[in-house]
Amino acid sequence: MAVEEHVLPQVSAAGIRFIQVARGQRHVTTAGDGVVVLSDSRTPTRLYIEGGYSLYQEMTEAGTVPQSGGARLCSVHAKGDVLDPVIARITRGHPYRHVMGFEAGEQRRADKDALFNTDRRTGEYPLIDWGWSRADAIDYTRSILGTSVGKSACTFCPFSFANKSSRAENFAR
Repeated sequence: MAVEEHVLPQVSAAGIRFIQVARGQRHVTTAGDGVVVLSDSRTPTRLYIEGGYSLYQEMTEAGTVPQSGGARLCSVHAKGDVLDPVIARITRGHPYRHVMGFEAGEQRRADKDALFNTDRRTGEYPLIDWGWSRADAIDYTRSILGTSVGKSACTFCPFSFANKSSRAENFAR
């Protein structure tokens, strides 16, 4: 896996704290009950793909399929519900910057995310600020690592099948 082979060694060499978390059950509280810490290390060697309770499990139990319209609640459940209590614990009420990798063509996503800014959280969108497309970010990553790490997305996400190149990449994965 490209991240384990190329990214994690650089994270380790720089001594960056790399935390991987997941849901351990269907519901996670704002206090973090139900969050499972898969790894918390300054020398990570493994990227965890699956956690204790996956989005796929939730959808299977609910008898539903991913939706391409609406509020993208899958992202809220799989990411926000898990990350928010961990970030709150780490920052202990102090202000922090939440850096998001929205590309230059995703200003609407950044605008929506900025609605969640508070006196403590400030969303930042460097790719948009730099005018970088996904291709620019991939080219930069490739220039540093010597390879591409691919796009992160659920393999069954309808957004990851939105265009021909994304479909080809998903099928290859």
